[in-house]
Amino acid sequence: MRNLRFVRIAVLPFAMLLPLAAQPNDGISRQQADDILNELRQIRQLLERQTKPAQPPAPAPEPATDASEEATLLARFGDRKFLRGMIRIFQTDSAKALARIREAIAQQDAEALRSSAHALKGSAANFLAKAAVEAAYLLEVMGREQTLGGAEAGCRRLEAEIATLTQSLSAMGRRRR
Repeated sequence: MRNLRFVRIAVLPFAMLLPLAAQPNDGISRQQADDILNELRQIRQLLERQTKPAQPPAPAPEPATDASEEATLLARFGDRKFLRGMIRIFQTDSAKALARIREAIAQQDAEALRSSAHALKGSAANFLAKAAVEAAYLLEVMGREQTLGGAEAGCRRLEAEIATLTQSLSAMGRRRR
């Protein structure tokens, strides 16, 4: 976390943190203040999720492969054959990354969680998977901050997002056009 003038972020209401993040005489730029505010918002969302009672993950909805999303990925990867290869690599690597994340959580290894979640976040970002990227980012932050209290719920969410992404990518890879 950045060098801020507050402690116990989980205790202070979010509205109280906003003014503390960007005092004009703190010597930080407006961009830095905006970055801090964005981090605070993400932490608030993370804390709100951690305080909600654990519920079993909802069944993954049938993936909707948007034609524009597919066109964007084809443009990014060049052609369908290369896209299929990248999809296969992602499916293999994401399964291994999820296993490393589960192991890091079981071992309470914050650094391994941070590293594995960061790697999976990058892989999912290649496929424009915002929900999976966000879920991985939250686990990465938990690892970085060494606060693994909500890591199991975060892992379940990431697993669901990766499953949805994998289904969507598999459908995309099967197309012949």
